[in-house]
Amino acid sequence: MENKIIRNKGTSAVIVVLVLAAFALLNVFAGIVTERFYLKVDMTEAGLFTIDPVAAEYLENMKESVDVIVLREESDWLAEQGTAQVVEILRRYSRLSNGLFRVQYVNPDHNTFDGPEYSNSLAKLGDTHANLREMKRDDIIFLSSRRAELKSLIDLFEMRRAPSGYDEPYLNADAELMAALFYVFSEEVATAVLLEGHDEDEPEALRVLFERSGYDVVNINLTRDELPEGALIVISAGPKKDFLAVETAKLAEYLSAGGCVMVFYDFGTPSLTNLDLFLEEWGLSVETKLVFDEVNRHSSTPEWIFGEFRSTDGLLSSIDLAEGREAGLYLARPIRWASENEKWKDMTAKPLITTSHSSSYSLDLNSGEQAPGPFDLAYLVRRDTQNGPANLIVSNMGFVELFEYSYLNMPWMYSIVDELNPFGESVYIEPKNLLGEIMPVSAGQSRVVVILLVVLVPLAIMVAGILVYRRRRHK
Repeated sequence: MENKIIRNKGTSAVIVVLVLAAFALLNVFAGIVTERFYLKVDMTEAGLFTIDPVAAEYLENMKESVDVIVLREESDWLAEQGTAQVVEILRRYSRLSNGLFRVQYVNPDHNTFDGPEYSNSLAKLGDTHANLREMKRDDIIFLSSRRAELKSLIDLFEMRRAPSGYDEPYLNADAELMAALFYVFSEEVATAVLLEGHDEDEPEALRVLFERSGYDVVNINLTRDELPEGALIVISAGPKKDFLAVETAKLAEYLSAGGCVMVFYDFGTPSLTNLDLFLEEWGLSVETKLVFDEVNRHSSTPEWIFGEFRSTDGLLSSIDLAEGREAGLYLARPIRWASENEKWKDMTAKPLITTSHSSSYSLDLNSGEQAPGPFDLAYLVRRDTQNGPANLIVSNMGFVELFEYSYLNMPWMYSIVDELNPFGESVYIEPKNLLGEIMPVSAGQSRVVVILLVVLVPLAIMVAGILVYRRRRHK
C-alpha cells in the first residue's frame, strides 16, 4: 500500500512538472509568435499604438531605407509610459516597412552609432549635416541617401485646443515621423519665407505646418534682405505695421515671376496704406468691420463664428477635399473682390471660406442697422505669368486661432501648402488625445494580459483540479 501511495505521489508530481513545463514552453512559443507575426493588440481608446492608414500604406510601399537614430538607450525610453509609446510606434514602423525603417538606440555620451559612412561618429555626422549640429539627448535623427532630418522627442507631443474647449495633451508621432520621411526622401526641398519687421505674429504651429509639409522655413526682412531664389511661398502673418514701398515692390516682382504670397490679417490689424494698395492691385480689399454670427458660433459670446470651406473648382485641386468642413473663425473681417472692374479681367478669383447667412456686421453703431451675410473671409486670386501661375491668398481669420486652435482649420491649411509644393509630399494626420485612453497599456503589457488570461488562469484551474482529485482519492 505504501509503495502505491509513493507511486501515486510520484505520478502526480511528474504530471504537475510536465504541465508547468508545457505551459512554460507555450509561453515562450507565444512570445516568439507574437514577435514573429506581430500579434499585439492596441487597447487604447484613441488608438495610440495604431499607425494611421496613410502612414501604414506609405511604409508598406517604401523602396529605400532610412536610418533612424534615437539618442537614448532603449531601456530608458521603455521605463517611461510616454516614451514607451514612442518605442512601440517605432517598432511598428519598422515592421510595416519590412525593415527599411531601421531603428537603433545609442547613448549620445559614447558618440558612436552604427554608421560606417560617418566612421560611426555622431560628431562627424553633425559636421556633415548642418541641421544636426544641435543634436541632443532624446532627439531622433533620420538619415537617407539624400539628406538628414532632426526631430526632438517633444515634437511628437503637443498641447492643443480640443473640441471640449480646453487645452489637452495629444500624441502627434505619426505626423512628425511621416514629415521626417517625406523630407529626407524628397528630390528637392521647397522654401517658405516668413516675413518680419511689421510686428507679425508667428505661432510655432505655423512653422510646424510648413516643416511637416516638407519646407525649409526662413525668416526675411524685406527692407534689408532679398527673397531667396526659388522661394515657393512668402507669408505675412498678421502684420501690425505697414510695408514700405520697396517691400511691396519686391512682392510685386516676386509674384510677376509666378510666386505665391499669403497674407493673414489679424482682427487687430490696423489700416495699412501700402499693403492695402498692394492688395488692390489684385482686386482685393479687407473690411475694417468685424463679422458676428449669433446663430452659428462656438460659445455664448459672438466672437467665435462658423464658416464653410469652399471648393476652388480646380484652382487648387486638393482644397476640394476640404469642401463642406467647418472653419473656426474668431473676430473675422470680410474680404471683397472687385469682380466688376475690367482692370482685373486677366485674374481668376475664388472665395475659400464663407460665413453662413445668419452672420452680419453693424453698418452704423448708433442706429443698430446691420448688413446681412454671408461674407467671404478668405480669397485666392490667380494670374497667369510666363513662369506659371502667380497666387495671392488672403485670409482674414484670427491668425492665432487658425493654427493654435486648429481642429477645424488645419486640414484646410495642409491642403493649400501641400498643393503649392511640387517637390515633396505631405499629409495631414489627426493627433491622438492622450486623455482619451481607456487602458493606458503598452503592447508588452497587453501581451501580459493575454498570457494571464490564456495561460495562468487555466494553469491555476488545472492545479486546483489535481489537488481536488488527489484529496478525493485519499478519502
